[in-house]
Amino acid sequence: MNLLIEELSKRALKCTIESDDKKIEELEQMIIRLTTEHSKIDEDFACQLDMALKKQSELEMTLSEKEKLASKLQAENTDLRNQLTALSSQLEINRSRYASLDEFFNFIKAVHNDPSILEVLKGKMEA
Repeated sequence: MNLLIEELSKRALKCTIESDDKKIEELEQMIIRLTTEHSKIDEDFACQLDMALKKQSELEMTLSEKEKLASKLQAENTDLRNQLTALSSQLEINRSRYASLDEFFNFIKAVHNDPSILEVLKGKMEA
């Protein structure tokens, strides 16, 4: 009976060991599979991060270029506004001159048509 118990115990222990070995092997395979999957995911994330950082760098360069262009355009706009102000002032001066010259021209035309106007003016100036 003792031999039978001992034999059955050995067989039960052997089955338990084989079952545990099989479970360990399955767990090792699962660990290898998960490690491989995680490594692939990590690589994918690293590639995505590299692409995102490259895109960010490109966008920062583009932004910098756009800011320089905007600054240049603002300076040009300021210059053009200053020129417009100067030209507007000159236009007003020229309009005033034109009005004076037009009045003088009309006076000359009137004198040309009626020279007696000069005598009337001469009398007013003497008085």
